[in-house]
Amino acid sequence: MPFEGEKFGEISTSPTEEKEEAIEEKPEELEKSLEGLIGPERLEKIKERTGENLGVSVNTELLFSDFEDKEFIGKTAKEAKILAKEKMLELPEKKRQIWEEHLKKSDEEIEELLKENEEGFIEFEKVREKSLEWFIDSDIKNIRLNPWHPESWLRWDNVEEEKSGEFKINPMAEEIIDRLVQAGKNINLVLAFANKDYFGKENQYNIPSSEEEIEAYKRFCGFMVEHFKGKINRFEIGSEPNVKPGGLGEKFKEGFPSNSSPELYGKLAAIIAEAIKNKNPKAEIIFGNVALFDPEFIGIGLEEVKEYEENLRKEGKINPHQHLIDYVGFHPYRKSPEEPSSAVENGVGQFSKEQDKAARKKYGYKTYDDQIEIYKKIAGNYSSNVRLINTEVGWHTEASEEHSWVPDEKTQAEYTLKAAAIDASHGISTNFFELFEKAVGEKNSLIDKEGKPREGLKNLEKFNRYLEFLKRKETPEKWVEKHKEQFKEKTRSIWQEIYKKVFPERTLNIEFLSPEAFAEYCQDKELPLPSDKTAGETFFNRFQEGNVMNYPINEKIILEFLKKRVEFSKEREEQKTNDEIAEKLIINLGTHEIRHDLHPYDRPEEKLIKPLTLDSLSGYKELQEEYKKKLKKLQEEGTFTEGIPEECDCMIVDETAGNLWERGIKDIDLISKIVRYGDGSKIGEISNLLKDKELDTPQLLEKIKEIF
Repeated sequence: MPFEGEKFGEISTSPTEEKEEAIEEKPEELEKSLEGLIGPERLEKIKERTGENLGVSVNTELLFSDFEDKEFIGKTAKEAKILAKEKMLELPEKKRQIWEEHLKKSDEEIEELLKENEEGFIEFEKVREKSLEWFIDSDIKNIRLNPWHPESWLRWDNVEEEKSGEFKINPMAEEIIDRLVQAGKNINLVLAFANKDYFGKENQYNIPSSEEEIEAYKRFCGFMVEHFKGKINRFEIGSEPNVKPGGLGEKFKEGFPSNSSPELYGKLAAIIAEAIKNKNPKAEIIFGNVALFDPEFIGIGLEEVKEYEENLRKEGKINPHQHLIDYVGFHPYRKSPEEPSSAVENGVGQFSKEQDKAARKKYGYKTYDDQIEIYKKIAGNYSSNVRLINTEVGWHTEASEEHSWVPDEKTQAEYTLKAAAIDASHGISTNFFELFEKAVGEKNSLIDKEGKPREGLKNLEKFNRYLEFLKRKETPEKWVEKHKEQFKEKTRSIWQEIYKKVFPERTLNIEFLSPEAFAEYCQDKELPLPSDKTAGETFFNRFQEGNVMNYPINEKIILEFLKKRVEFSKEREEQKTNDEIAEKLIINLGTHEIRHDLHPYDRPEEKLIKPLTLDSLSGYKELQEEYKKKLKKLQEEGTFTEGIPEECDCMIVDETAGNLWERGIKDIDLISKIVRYGDGSKIGEISNLLKDKELDTPQLLEKIKEIF
């Protein structure tokens, strides 16, 4: 019943029935046009950083129902009058006067209004469906769901009914998410703070701060993470918590916290990130998502997270390599792709020339690239592994007084592609507004009023196709060559840490040597080698001198081994990054070799461990079978007989440690205990626990700690 006097269909006309044919552009052609747009140097940087970029993403409000007067669908004139009288009490005066005029109409006239209302609703749903269909068929793989709007189905107060602690998901939201997942799309879900029941209507977007509010938000987040486990693995903790209502101008009064504070946000983000990772160890956390440019908010907030993590480490809940935050998000809306974004100070955007000049002087930037470098430094102070991600940007063709306005769709399309390319040259993924929103075809929308993709959205699809092309071009050999120094450094740090726990009396040195240097080293030290191999072919060799254990490592062979692991994973289409494959390989090899050092093979008087044998594994049938298989394989390979039982033992222990690492248990203390004290019974118990898929990571960790 459109009591405001206009049909929704007049705003959003019917979309075309079929998705427009995508114009295929060969990667080489796109590369050429990109070079003309961004220059050869930046294009080379994109190629260098292939693999770091998750691919472009689009923001969407597909999961909301903001069709005005949807409650009148299916109502008779009589029912509509009763409902209208109830609703009028909540309306502002001007709107109420319009409704009062409508109520004076005859039943026949009201029936006509109801019919128009229903037609408008159908048009609204058609555009939603067309937007969804286009995205599902597109080459864009990532989507961001930001449920901040009062009508968003996944918004906190729409999932939890009136502070009840009971949660439910709208069936239509479930259906849309299932369709996205089945289509192979990756979802970022914003866990928005918005809740009028806990904070009241005026402060509904506040950052949870009291004990009750934090616990309530934590319960909500826990529910969402568990409910969508296996479907959604990337979560954003709030959006634009650094801006106060009206801080970006008079139009921006909704969606922002009146209690904006980096300390408050940082403390909350740490608590929620821990809770999320306990529920889903594979979850990735995006922190910050600050509006415009606000390095102070991010820096202060991350310091709070760092302090919280230190306490977790003291309590033994996380190890030195673990961090709660995976990405630092930001929203760099700006006049053009090269220009810097406006700064935010104390919750208010800086837009005047004087303010802009002061901000540039304060932070020392001239371009958007400079701002990225400032963010990188701040993120690096928190962790060398955390990455930046642009979770919101775009240019719109209306409201010319705003800072991200463009005069036409052609400029919008050019800026969209250029911005994605600039971010990609920094190894940053970019999310653009907007696949579907309340005012379809207006503001940031990349879908036009007929439900068709605008040129900007088509450009993003092409660019994502180009990024995928680069990833396919990047062979395992190239990836290993590019990351070998990082791999070697990580190997040293993880091995040294485990070694220190297992052998506190020894120092460990790791030397990566070329095959020639490796052969020379082994000959010089008279190191024993397998009878069928030369020094240049040998994988590792241990050499003990006083209290120092040297590990000469044949660099070429270990990098070949890593390359094969990456290839194997690709062939099996495993959903793992190359970094994850490399990390697990380090743990497997490290625990394997350190276990060898514990065997009293050449020191029978030192009973350092109880080796795994068929007898010690009695009662653990699957592990006994595994032991037999490994024994048979080693015999077929002609491995020297004397060392076979020791080799089987090391293989089973390293696989156990690797499986724990994969389940998210990266506790170096625990892995060190398993290496040193893991006898047949203990390894068997752990193996059984790993089979229990009902146990989440904290429960599994607790039970394994009980074993030791």
